[in-house]
Amino acid sequence: MSNLSKKVAPHHLLVPSDATRRWVSICAILIGFSVALRLLAMMILPLTDTTEARYAEIARKMLESGNWVTLMHDYGVPFWAKPPLSTWLSALSMAFFGVNEFAVRLPNFILMFFVVALSCWWCLEKLGRQRTWFVALMMSSMILIYALSGTVMTDIALLASTHCVMIAFWQGRSSSPRLWGYLMFAAVGVGLLAKGPIAALLPGFAIFIWTVWQREFVASCKRLPWFGGILLMLAIAVPWYWLAEQRTPGFLQYFLVGEHLNRFLVAGWQGDLYGHAHKEPVGTIILYWLEGALPWWPLVLVAFASNMRLVRQRLSALPSWHRYLVVWMLLPLVFFPARNIIPTYPLIGLPAFALLVSSLWPPIPVGSKGWYGIFALSLLSAALCGALILMTLFMSASDLPKMSQKRVVDYFQHHQADDADMYYFKRRYYSAEFYSRGRSHVIDKWSEVEELIEDGRMQFVAVHSDHLSYMPAGIRSRLVEKTRVGSIVVFKVTSKNIDDSKLGGLNES
Repeated sequence: MSNLSKKVAPHHLLVPSDATRRWVSICAILIGFSVALRLLAMMILPLTDTTEARYAEIARKMLESGNWVTLMHDYGVPFWAKPPLSTWLSALSMAFFGVNEFAVRLPNFILMFFVVALSCWWCLEKLGRQRTWFVALMMSSMILIYALSGTVMTDIALLASTHCVMIAFWQGRSSSPRLWGYLMFAAVGVGLLAKGPIAALLPGFAIFIWTVWQREFVASCKRLPWFGGILLMLAIAVPWYWLAEQRTPGFLQYFLVGEHLNRFLVAGWQGDLYGHAHKEPVGTIILYWLEGALPWWPLVLVAFASNMRLVRQRLSALPSWHRYLVVWMLLPLVFFPARNIIPTYPLIGLPAFALLVSSLWPPIPVGSKGWYGIFALSLLSAALCGALILMTLFMSASDLPKMSQKRVVDYFQHHQADDADMYYFKRRYYSAEFYSRGRSHVIDKWSEVEELIEDGRMQFVAVHSDHLSYMPAGIRSRLVEKTRVGSIVVFKVTSKNIDDSKLGGLNES
């Protein structure tokens, strides 16, 4: 037995039961505080443009149309960029709880809760109760996990599927390999519906690297039920892909080649049908990873720096489970050469970061000041996340409207007829479409505005302040400014021309 193993007791014996209960109570309170704030924010904060509101509106259109195969970017315009799992879940949630912010966000919150719970179950026997709560606290307070857990995006569904793949593969090494193998392939099938082939490529690459590192590649391949597992995976995913291509031919070409090859290999890819490629410098993924893991990685560096001798001893004899977590944690860095990336890409590696930190955390004797340091770090993390949410909740009236059109839609709905449509000039806002239940339209030309005014079909029009200086005088004479919400100016259409010199007295705040 090594000197290290003689000096260090098992993790679950480091602290007696009374201290463990106090630790668990502190963690539970901090986690409960963070979760309560997140749920509150999900109910209060409006949907924000562009990404969150766009996916929410796609889900609302799915529920409205009853078309559960083709995602719709606009009425009659298919959305080929993503598979349907997240949209299905959001649409089903709105079917039960109504069309509102909380309902459309709820599925991702539940999926993130599942990921945290699965991580805790997996590490409970390995790390003990005390460190398992530490894992839960870290995962509940890392900035990227915390932010995405209450938003409408596809990344959480990808995280849930890849998480299941990684845990199922590991569990299959020691018990019921065929059962866990089938669960792994089923999770890959679900991932294909969550994000596409990337859900198979990312965990597959991590598992390949680890098996080569461990010299277990052949043995691992023999344990997996390849034939039955692949059939199960295809049975889960292929029916939707086939139906999607039949309904809107061209989907597979765009999704598989455009979204999975060109997006990552072609800098500034111009083929994006629904936005633009996010061109970033090579290596930006490292900055995104560090940003997403805040506030824990600086705290971990400080804590480990004071125990470098013990940390070096542990790292010098890194067991297979720790190696697995290292590969998993660093998996997002495969995007290092990619230039079309977004800050959510590091998400799939953050749970492994929490597990690795908790397992490597230097053992601290009972009664030492070190435990107070852990408590302080945990409290600081929860406080930072709480402050972030509170800051967002009480954001000034001038800032929040820039991210959402809810207040503009409320004004429209309060002042115009129930069956009247909303009109925006030039700019499309998905949040306006969601809150107006699809009655928001974009007009690209001033001539179209004039036509709608003459036909009597337009009661109000919203114009971004950037376009006011280009408004023709003839149209301006027919509009009265009623209110401003952020950078959006809402005009009411009048029945006759109004002298510009009198407009100032007609404005409303």
